[in-house]
Amino acid sequence: AIRLNCYQDTLAADGLDVGQIEISIVDEQGRLCPQSEQYVQLSVEGVGELIGIDNGNSASHESMKGTGIHVSAGQAFAVVQSIGGRGECRVKAEAEGLQSVKTVLLFT
Repeated sequence: AIRLNCYQDTLAADGLDVGQIEISIVDEQGRLCPQSEQYVQLSVEGVGELIGIDNGNSASHESMKGTGIHVSAGQAFAVVQSIGGRGECRVKAEAEGLQSVKTVLLFT
């Protein structure tokens, strides 16, 4: 399964504030799968935009400005920024063979 964890889900709608989202591949009991190198694709709708994605692997040559990345040790990290409007920003994560998940950031 994919798990998304927002460090803060209510943010300022000032065009500057960012939401940090931890992406994890977990088993049926919710335990991290550290051997996973699954490719995760993100999409963002609403009043935010994806400004960066990383897996923490210094040997990775994947773009940190793309919309997807292979997790490293079962994890990756995404940053979503306010585009200046108030409302919801919906982030969806998908990976082959796993059910997609969504999380919502609120820009106020």
